[in-house]
Amino acid sequence: MLVDFDWQDADLVPDLLKQPGVSVRLVAGLSMDDAGMRLAELCGLPRTTDLTDLTRAIYDLALLSERSPRRPQGDELLRALGTPCLTPQSFAWGQPVAALV
Repeated sequence: MLVDFDWQDADLVPDLLKQPGVSVRLVAGLSMDDAGMRLAELCGLPRTTDLTDLTRAIYDLALLSERSPRRPQGDELLRALGTPCLTPQSFAWGQPVAALV
């Protein structure tokens, strides 16, 4: 899942979609006009502006923008759900997810 991507984060989305074994199942943003949400629409990905929608499924990993104004709230919610959370840059640089669990 991708949460609150801005234009800097959105540049990573095409590379994410090309990686074998990576499936983006939800994109969350502050508004439908956010960079990540607009890119998700172009890619045909499911989108939401409501963080409570993150609780409707189990996710292997969440990428949460480090510049998100909802970062503390989103990080807390994801940890409560047991979903590991990385910044998009950390994921792109290959930070191991196992270290977060």
